[in-house]
Amino acid sequence: MSNLSSIPGTNVPPVSFPGIVSGIDYNSIIEKLTSLTLAPVAGLQAQIATVNAQNAELITINNLLASVQNALTALSQPDLWNAVSATSSNSAFATAVGIAGGNAVPGTYTILSTQLATATEVTGASNVGHSELDAIPGTTANGLNVPLVDSWASVTPSNGTGAQGSVTVDGVSVNYDVSSQSLSTILANINSAVHAAGDSTFNIGFVAGTDQVQITDSSGSPISLGSPTDQGNLLQVLHLD
Repeated sequence: MSNLSSIPGTNVPPVSFPGIVSGIDYNSIIEKLTSLTLAPVAGLQAQIATVNAQNAELITINNLLASVQNALTALSQPDLWNAVSATSSNSAFATAVGIAGGNAVPGTYTILSTQLATATEVTGASNVGHSELDAIPGTTANGLNVPLVDSWASVTPSNGTGAQGSVTVDGVSVNYDVSSQSLSTILANINSAVHAAGDSTFNIGFVAGTDQVQITDSSGSPISLGSPTDQGNLLQVLHLD
């Protein structure tokens, strides 16, 4: 038994072949045939879906490669590649800035302690730039012929703890007084004392033009200077220590 086509204006369903009389389910047969016919289409649709997914991944990879290319392009610029900035972690105590033209080394630098510097003033001594041969202001004498303490000596002369100083030369102790004796007198007294002790070839004297005190001994004998019992700083004043 089969139904006729739908009557216009009614809710009669379309033509179907339920197979009530024949026992054959035509609808099922048609659906199976249709599904078999459309099977290749379903496979193609699955392939299209796979290709679309692959294409989406390719687009993602392309975007990543573009980002890498942009980064490499930036790194290829010398101004960016060599750029190093300096930052202080505590700007209240110290600031950090880069030095133009310098070769900065990336890293972290720690200041262990900080302390404000105190004001310091260096005042030149009055004897700077003078020779013992220079005249002493207010006198007609030079540095060789005024009391040693008033001369141009760079080290302030002293007798030590006693009224007089003493210096030992070749085992001979010679007294001096920087407050009353000039450098010429002290050197002459040393020569006299060493000669009197038996070394007549010994000589100590000021060398003009060099601002130096020179000691010689033509006999070739070793010359010894100083003793733990000496007083004052004559050897330091003469730079013979």
